[in-house]
Amino acid sequence: MDYAKRFTKEMIQLNESNTNPQVSVDGLGTYDLESLKSMTARNIEELYDQIATGSDARNWRNVKHLLDSGVIQAKVDAIVAAHDDLQALRRKGGTNSRGIEKE
Repeated sequence: MDYAKRFTKEMIQLNESNTNPQVSVDGLGTYDLESLKSMTARNIEELYDQIATGSDARNWRNVKHLLDSGVIQAKVDAIVAAHDDLQALRRKGGTNSRGIEKE
């Protein structure tokens, strides 16, 4: 499922500074962009820890379950979509583009 294509302007709400928008992750809730990034990084680190702590089948089944659930993919898609929207706003110019750094 490609979550990035399903995002609309209503799902990414910019605040006054435009640097840390509120991002709605389909089925999971609304987060500010920086919190969503750190939470997703922690989820990926937890996946790595599952693999690194042991190679028994239970750990690999747990990793498979976490990847198949689509939660991590939905979060990553939301982060990428938010960055794409911020860059589109920056390219458009005007007062709304202030504070948005070029990637």
